[in-house]
Amino acid sequence: DMHGSTREKLIDPELKPLFPSEEFAAFQVLEIALQCTKATPQERPSSRKVCDLLLHVFSNRTMDFEKMKLDHHK
Repeated sequence: DMHGSTREKLIDPELKPLFPSEEFAAFQVLEIALQCTKATPQERPSSRKVCDLLLHVFSNRTMDFEKMKLDHHK
């Protein structure tokens, strides 16, 4: 689990500043990646689960982007 300043060190400074939703998505992907590095296969998510989790992260990002575009045009 990632907290506070440790989280901040994990994002390339060249990518900043990120929108809050982009930063949240980046940390969600990192959390998924960390799950994939567990010691035993039983602790790690299946490939299908990883795909589902990533699709969820990126579908939420797409919805956020679309909402941002709509809000901008109001």
